[in-house]
Amino acid sequence: MEDRPHLKSMDRNRPGDRKGVMALLIVSVVACTVLSIIPIFILHGSTSAGRFGFAASCVVLLAALACALVFSLSHQLRRVEDARLRDPVSGSISYAAFLDMAGNLLIKEKGSIPRVMVHADLDRFKLINDSFGYLMGDELLRGLAHVLDDQLESDELFCRAYADHFVLLLKYDTKEYLIERLNGIHERCPRLPGRTTSDSWLVFVRSGVYEIKDWSMDVRTMAERANIACQKAANSRQAVSFYNESSLQSMLLEQNIETSMEHALDKHQFLLYLQPKYLLVDDSLCGAEALVRWHHPDRGLLLPDQFLPTFERTGFIRKIDLYMFEQVCATIRRWLDVGETVFPVSVNLSRSHLDDFNLVPVLTSLVKYYGIPCSLLELEITENSFRDDEQGMLRMLTELKTEGFAVAMDDFGTGYSTLNILKDIPLDTLKLDKGFLDECVESERGRSVITDVVSMARHLNMHVICEGIETESQYLFLKRIGCEMGQGFFFSKPLSVADFETTVMGTARSMDPQLKMFDYMPGPSSFFQPNV
Repeated sequence: MEDRPHLKSMDRNRPGDRKGVMALLIVSVVACTVLSIIPIFILHGSTSAGRFGFAASCVVLLAALACALVFSLSHQLRRVEDARLRDPVSGSISYAAFLDMAGNLLIKEKGSIPRVMVHADLDRFKLINDSFGYLMGDELLRGLAHVLDDQLESDELFCRAYADHFVLLLKYDTKEYLIERLNGIHERCPRLPGRTTSDSWLVFVRSGVYEIKDWSMDVRTMAERANIACQKAANSRQAVSFYNESSLQSMLLEQNIETSMEHALDKHQFLLYLQPKYLLVDDSLCGAEALVRWHHPDRGLLLPDQFLPTFERTGFIRKIDLYMFEQVCATIRRWLDVGETVFPVSVNLSRSHLDDFNLVPVLTSLVKYYGIPCSLLELEITENSFRDDEQGMLRMLTELKTEGFAVAMDDFGTGYSTLNILKDIPLDTLKLDKGFLDECVESERGRSVITDVVSMARHLNMHVICEGIETESQYLFLKRIGCEMGQGFFFSKPLSVADFETTVMGTARSMDPQLKMFDYMPGPSSFFQPNV
């Protein structure tokens, strides 16, 4: 097989209609032939030398015209054929040409050279098109194609399959070396212009890798498996992911989640669970956190990590957040109606709400509809959300606090917190992440860090709660350093509303058994449906 063609030698003409060119070629040849015969009929029965010479000249000229047309159309046909094998945007070979060339190469090698199929795409390419325009997006694709052209060896192939997706056939030595090569491609990827010359936008490339073991497998199937690994990399926010059979099963489960989540919402399959919060000073109940569970008709009770990543990726998380907020409102309303002592319940909000200007009006409308005070609701927003758009977050939190909601920073210690964030953003509660707790209590230095964090939060007039408390030693340590509240399996696992009322509130028998939670809910609320 010939060496991989380089971009600098590629013809960039747009693909034409091959059949149309063939038809035009045939018609032209026939027309020239007919026109060449006409003078013969003109000369029929004539002996005039002048007329004969005129006819001969016509025949020669028309024959020359026919030859020129044949040559020109044949050349154009070759250009059309060549263009059919090229991608008009990036200049790489087309996906169809890649499949043919890769198949021939693998057949020729017969497994003598270890190979991998790689599927690579650009992170948030739609945002790039929307922000910089399609011309800049196309220029970026051409730039990436030139990077690949420079980095790949002569017996390696690549193409732009579609949109911002590239497929590569590479030689394979070790996993570490392959990851190093792919990271090198990422580092050389063109940057997009920023607001200043030093403020450029780094484009991130994600890659999925399929290690070729069955050489008889169809090349398209290999590419699809690499694509599955690439989707896994995108979902887990990794740069490189390798395909395995569990990747395929995960993708099938994810597709099942995507196709059934809207129906599940309509059928109230998403259930409210509550994990109690306790004051560490005396172990008294001081609130609860609302958590979601999916009662799947075929797969049973699903935990959040089995479906929330898909909801985050698809944007469905907005509907779930607001649906759970409404369930909490309905539950609090029911407790108030039967005269229960009600403690605040915290509800998680995804960072995907950052650009939703209707969020605050929707939340306040729900609170007014159910007639409950905002002080009984706390909104938890993850630490990384504050890093995504600090100004947008400040605007939203200011509006929420104006309406009377309390706000907590969730998962503190998992990201890149700064004192500026804690100083500038009006937070009520700092919630220490379980991972932060586990790491910090393992050493004296770690214990000093978490002690200082608790002390700092208290000096900023913020409440402090630590989640994920599982052992008595963790509990005693947090209590000793003055951490205000805690939650975790040491106290209680998340409970259904009924179990929470029975085991934590201890008042289920006093409630009217006819009062069901969904009696307080009008279904997926019309308050938020148009705004998600």
